[in-house]
Amino acid sequence: MRTKMYSVSLLVFSTFLLHGASGVETDGVSVSVMEGDSVTLHTDVETNKQEKIHWYFNDTRIAQISGDQSYICTDVQCEGGDERFRDRLKLDHHTGSLTITNITDTGLYELQIIRGSNSPMIFYVTVHGVLAAEQDKMQRKSVKEGESVTLDPGEIRKPNDLVTWSFNDSLITEITGDQSMICTDDQSFLANYRSSGVATVP
Repeated sequence: MRTKMYSVSLLVFSTFLLHGASGVETDGVSVSVMEGDSVTLHTDVETNKQEKIHWYFNDTRIAQISGDQSYICTDVQCEGGDERFRDRLKLDHHTGSLTITNITDTGLYELQIIRGSNSPMIFYVTVHGVLAAEQDKMQRKSVKEGESVTLDPGEIRKPNDLVTWSFNDSLITEITGDQSMICTDDQSFLANYRSSGVATVP
């Protein structure tokens, strides 16, 4: 019986509410990303080049655009900037969106767009590590919370293959080659696998 292992990384994006010290609810975005990947924190706004834009990581300023764009800085270029982000930050001058390459740092990323009043946006980024031995066989998928995702190993199964799917080291599905034994708690998962040979997580 042939067995083969695949690693799949799912990045799930969700929206939540943060309660600040003032008691005011602030919309925030939770982002999960694999260590070493790039991630863009989108502002979803178009600036009129009059606003001041500041980015902070755990209360340390890491990027800034002045209102007239005469002063733009990232990482150590900013006064009091953080050495850990050197040459890994890209700032979109039109939207204020921040791209972090080769990401390594979990934490709170805060955007402040100053238009006479402060309009903060909060991003909580969780960075997951990957063992070096697993990096070459890791497949990555991004999905929004509540959506379905299909995990396709991309190979045609042979009759005697044993197929197992695990989540965080817990077995969730096992299928023998002749499908004489199939164990799963999810009937929609089971029906889809029998018809298509790929796994869909509803």
